[in-house]
Amino acid sequence: MGLSIIEVEPAEYAIIPVKGPIPGSIHQAWKYVLEVFFPETGYRHSGAPDFEVYSEADMHSDDYEMELWVPVVR
Repeated sequence: MGLSIIEVEPAEYAIIPVKGPIPGSIHQAWKYVLEVFFPETGYRHSGAPDFEVYSEADMHSDDYEMELWVPVVR
């Protein structure tokens, strides 16, 4: 399948809950992270990999829930 395995070092992550149909809700969540979360908390992206954690449900539903895991440092 052309996949690679990488080892990710331990890091501190902000877990951002995301609700709504994909991909629009993901775009809104990143907008929140960049425009609200980072400026208001003093955290910034650490440069480590970020993750999108999907649930098994209808991704087009208004009630769909997932998480963004954003690596952070002060």
